[in-house]
Amino acid sequence: MALSKMDDYIIPAAVTSLASYQYAYFAMQVGQVRRKLKFPPPKTTGEPEFERAHRAQQNAVEFAPIFFPIYWVSCFFFHPVLASIPGCLYVIGRHMYFKGYCEAPGKRLSGFKLISFSLRALLFMGAAGIATAALRRYADINLYKYVAEYSGGYL
Repeated sequence: MALSKMDDYIIPAAVTSLASYQYAYFAMQVGQVRRKLKFPPPKTTGEPEFERAHRAQQNAVEFAPIFFPIYWVSCFFFHPVLASIPGCLYVIGRHMYFKGYCEAPGKRLSGFKLISFSLRALLFMGAAGIATAALRRYADINLYKYVAEYSGGYL
């Protein structure tokens, strides 16, 4: 049974929903720290525990306009399931980053490395997918067909 085009994007939609929930969770965590420390808004400096949580959450917000577009470009032009692997790794890395940064700034680095790897993988997938689609559309060159023929039909 063939999946409809909409069904092809169930996993990317789930990853996007999970990432969006995660952003809301981070914001709630910052609010909890603020209440715990009785640190009134709009102050954002003066309490190291709050500053770490706030900065970790702000870093996540700053990366959102990078992650979401390249994730979906990779899903559309490369492959929705394969692009979801680094998409999930990004969400895991973002959690590691937030948790580590809240404990101590130096503990954020392993999460940042996973985030960075995930974004590079998504950028590569998106660029490869766009290039392949452009060659097929504008130069009538089908790289998938060429690679399949060159590999002796192993792909």
